[in-house]
Amino acid sequence: MKEQGKLALAQNMQMDLRRIRMGDYRFSVMIGRNGEGWVAVCPEFQGCVAYGKSYEKTLAKIRGEIQLRIEDSLGDNEDIPQVETVNFTMLQMSL
Repeated sequence: MKEQGKLALAQNMQMDLRRIRMGDYRFSVMIGRNGEGWVAVCPEFQGCVAYGKSYEKTLAKIRGEIQLRIEDSLGDNEDIPQVETVNFTMLQMSL
């Protein structure tokens, strides 16, 4: 088989693998005020944080960050992290 044929076959196999692994995924995102703006965190991906001037812009930015992490995971043939449940607690502390 010619090199171009092998390359095309490998690329097609990789695309087929991506299609198999694609689906609907759910991620937890925490968004809160941070001074003058907003901050969003997706705990499923370590260090996945986004900042924005408005809630809507911050939500759009964290979606983009999550998308990048998904693409990186698929490209590296890693599992996409998923959680079954999410618990959120507000703590009030006196100092």
